[in-house]
Amino acid sequence: MALRRQRVRGCGAVELLLGVMLGLLVLSGLLGTLAAGSAALARAGRRTEASDTLQLAAEAIFFDVRRAGFDPRAIGVDPMPEAASDALTLLADLDGDGMIDAGSSERLRYRCEPAGGRLSRVVGAQSMPLASGLTTCRLDYIDDTGTPMVVPAGGLDDAGRARVRLVRLTVATVPGGAGVPTTRRLSVPLERPS
Repeated sequence: MALRRQRVRGCGAVELLLGVMLGLLVLSGLLGTLAAGSAALARAGRRTEASDTLQLAAEAIFFDVRRAGFDPRAIGVDPMPEAASDALTLLADLDGDGMIDAGSSERLRYRCEPAGGRLSRVVGAQSMPLASGLTTCRLDYIDDTGTPMVVPAGGLDDAGRARVRLVRLTVATVPGGAGVPTTRRLSVPLERPS
């Protein structure tokens, strides 16, 4: 009888050890799954943040292009005195005083900086980055026939800018660890006084 008890105890200890090892394996698998889920959640968060940043940049340029050329006193405001593939200047007489104040939001400049991977909105002497970490930042212009315009290195001349009816911004970024680029393409009609 004593011999039997020792066997039962030995078997119980082996079973207990196997049970603990099995439990640790299951726990290890759960921790691995949790870590993979956390990493996927972090990647999704970075993609969402990048997407939100690009959307805010697109909304800012949309708003500014739509009000470019506002001229309540009919002083002849040129809505777009500069149009290049990496820069766009917009004018509007927002306070209706018959003058464009270069130090205010009546004169805005958007600048794509490919080397720095940044899109900036410049008001007066203040440059505000709208999006950074960009892999693509480009401004294109569509004429009154719906044809994309070829933009020379120095930007469009007066005659070319007068034909622009649509401003297109393309921005893209690859958020850290996400692998897939997040891209926004926005086309905004430029109102011309009739």
